[in-house]
Amino acid sequence: MTSTAPVPKSLMRAVVLSTLVLPGAGHWYLGERRKAIGWIVVTIFLMGRFIWITVLAVNQQLSQALAASEAFDPAAFTISYPAEYGWITLALSLLWIGALVDAVRIARRLRAQHLSDAIIPPQE
Repeated sequence: MTSTAPVPKSLMRAVVLSTLVLPGAGHWYLGERRKAIGWIVVTIFLMGRFIWITVLAVNQQLSQALAASEAFDPAAFTISYPAEYGWITLALSLLWIGALVDAVRIARRLRAQHLSDAIIPPQE
């Protein structure tokens, strides 16, 4: 008798998707759609906030530099980053690590479930 359990998803593919593409992409690949949407929404929010703060900081400093009476030197223009960058960077880092660990945990659970179904077929 053959097992009807689906072939397990690749652990490495889930890790690569969660690490290099976007937190939640590995969950989507593994079939955990609700978790994937949660990870993706939080990531997009934090990335959007990071970009928004950058745009505001550059705009403010560029406006101040252009308003000065002296000539503007683009080579000397530097951006001082707001303090909010620290917590956003930390949150994104922890989010990425959390999504990676969770995707690995789910992939291992699915693989173990597949192996147990292959050894002991489900009762009908």
